[in-house]
Amino acid sequence: MSPVRGARIGLAISLFTLSVTTVSAVDLGAVNPGIDPGSLNRSQQDTREYYDLLQEEREGPSPLDEPVIDQEAEPVAPEPAAGARTILIKRFDVSPSVVLSPEEIAAVTDKYLNRKLDINQLMGVVNEINVLYATKAKVIARAVLPKQKVSGGVIKIKLIEASLGKIRVEGNEHTRDSYIQDRISLQPGELIRLDLLEDDLITYNRWNGMTLKGGLIPGEEYGTTDITLHANEGQQYIVNVFADNAGRETVGRNRVGVTAQVASLFGLRDRLFLGATFSEGSKNAWGSYDIPIHRSGTRIGVAYNFGDIKIIEGPLEPLNVTGESSNTGITLTQPITAKRTYDWDTQLSYIHKTSDSYFDSVKLVNTTADDLVLGTNLRFFDQGGTWLTSHAVTFGQSDSVKGRDYFIYIGSLVRLQYFRNASSLIFRSRWQLSDTNDLPSFDQILIGGVASVRGYTEGLLAGDAGYALSVEYAYPLRFAKGWSQRANVFTFLDTAAAFPFRGDDGPSHKSEDFLTSVGAGLDFDVVHSVSFKLSVGVPLRNKSIYRQDDYRINALLNWKAW
Repeated sequence: MSPVRGARIGLAISLFTLSVTTVSAVDLGAVNPGIDPGSLNRSQQDTREYYDLLQEEREGPSPLDEPVIDQEAEPVAPEPAAGARTILIKRFDVSPSVVLSPEEIAAVTDKYLNRKLDINQLMGVVNEINVLYATKAKVIARAVLPKQKVSGGVIKIKLIEASLGKIRVEGNEHTRDSYIQDRISLQPGELIRLDLLEDDLITYNRWNGMTLKGGLIPGEEYGTTDITLHANEGQQYIVNVFADNAGRETVGRNRVGVTAQVASLFGLRDRLFLGATFSEGSKNAWGSYDIPIHRSGTRIGVAYNFGDIKIIEGPLEPLNVTGESSNTGITLTQPITAKRTYDWDTQLSYIHKTSDSYFDSVKLVNTTADDLVLGTNLRFFDQGGTWLTSHAVTFGQSDSVKGRDYFIYIGSLVRLQYFRNASSLIFRSRWQLSDTNDLPSFDQILIGGVASVRGYTEGLLAGDAGYALSVEYAYPLRFAKGWSQRANVFTFLDTAAAFPFRGDDGPSHKSEDFLTSVGAGLDFDVVHSVSFKLSVGVPLRNKSIYRQDDYRINALLNWKAW
């Protein structure tokens, strides 16, 4: 996985708990999620995460066995002694070793004592010690037979175990040398363990949004090796401008937006993200900043979101319904491990949310909520693609909830699968459970729209519990090579359910809680930096109950401006 892709996935996962959703003051979303500022913001967050996932799928898989160390420097070895005579061996004088124990060395040399050996046989003894080195952890080490004057049958064997001289960094225009060097556990003078260096590089590359590749060269002093770290920082600045028609009719279906990213603001791999979306009846802006605070990859981040809406269509339009919402959060992310085939991190977040609702400019209610969120994220990489799974539990408190306190569990599982014929598949699933039946609208699961069930209005249904499943298969159009760098046709099946509270005596599940759709579309590059995705979704379930059209066309135009 490329550094930029890893950073983007890392951002999507870290914001998983720091959702830009807010509480509706009068909880209008419990009646109609299409007119509630909190549920509108949550829908936009779901859509952004879906767009991020599409970008990951477009970039394809990365080889799992890509080396992070370019070469291994061999220690400088003196020329062996010359001559063809034999020597009666009384003792081997072997220099001290950090890697091999005296017993291991003796097991090789003792069997040759009191025997006559020529130079070739002595080199055979040396080679046996080198074979022993090969069974150990990856080290730069070699046994050599130096030039010597033999006296009393004593043969000297020198063990050269390379120690670290210096660490140099190249190609790091936007990252401080000291930041990179501090993430390498090897210290000058220590034995170079290639396995430890490889682990450090894999860990660094996974959590810092860039790649390092190590090169080994002979050091300035005899028996030392220098490490040169070649940095590929990717893009320092990324700006995307997009337009889609995936919004809600109540506040404007057509939307435009912009996102901006700085990968290393102060040279510490500290990331800044900014974004905004606009429709006829809504405005939303967000920003986040996170910075590493420990060499293990621990990050602390802050995020803020603000949005307002105005109902421009529907039965409430004459009432001049408007709303404001905001949330502020802080997140601590701790990587657990990073290997070639998987990584794992955990998160702790605190989020404060506020919302105001107005009817004809008169504020009715102000609602606040406070959430403590514990989350974990895992990714598994194989030759065919990537698995991603996230799990989070929320301990919340809000005046709008009976008893004030509530508990929510949210999980997700995603598979990005790549086939040899250049086709691909995206499987998405998410689910939500809660211990209460009157969640505020910002915490309810929403279904309908491009992020869940295409063919239906965005955020058509909301509930305290529910699920969403989607499968999308894309196949390349090879005949389009002449007019587009990339063109795929795709088909999909979406299904989801949201289970609202219907009263103490009402059934928990009803047939109208479920939505299902099928569809197809085209995804291609207009030019190198501009892409376009068009889909047609056909609702199959409860279309007449919710007065949905026979089909729904969604379009996304994205321009990578920088």
